[in-house]
Amino acid sequence: YSTSVTVPVPAALNLAAAYSFGQGTTIEAVFERTFWSAYQSLNFDFTDPYAEGFFGKSKAKNWTDTNSYRLGLTQHYNQWTAMAGIAYDETPVPESTLGYELPDSDAWIFSLGGKYKMDEHWSLGLAGLVDVKKSRTVNQALSSSNTNPVNGEFSNARAYLITAGIEYRF
Repeated sequence: YSTSVTVPVPAALNLAAAYSFGQGTTIEAVFERTFWSAYQSLNFDFTDPYAEGFFGKSKAKNWTDTNSYRLGLTQHYNQWTAMAGIAYDETPVPESTLGYELPDSDAWIFSLGGKYKMDEHWSLGLAGLVDVKKSRTVNQALSSSNTNPVNGEFSNARAYLITAGIEYRF
């Protein structure tokens, strides 16, 4: 038996502007509109009729389009580059279809990083990011399409990312 699923990749509109000052400082602002409304349902195609009866064929998602707002600052000094960013990211997941597999909420994102240019070919970089999710209360109703409703509060959610890189330019 086999199973397949198709998840659409949303279109995104990005508008960005950057301004560089005379002392190696650049500020950048970005607005992003992501068209998540293309993701209306999660459809599984099972060849095993028992699996379809157990798991169901389709799960409503009904995601909505979202906006993200980003602001970044870059400072160059000799071989060093320092970077900082802040962003606000809206969730596409409506309360009616929120589940434990993705208990998403709007978030503030903060990042810091640095890069050292060793010579004309080699650079080293290190950066960190924290994604701070806003608390979200969910009260779903029991229905024939939602036999396992989510009720309660999602709070104190965070995601951390640390990355290191080595760059070589030809």
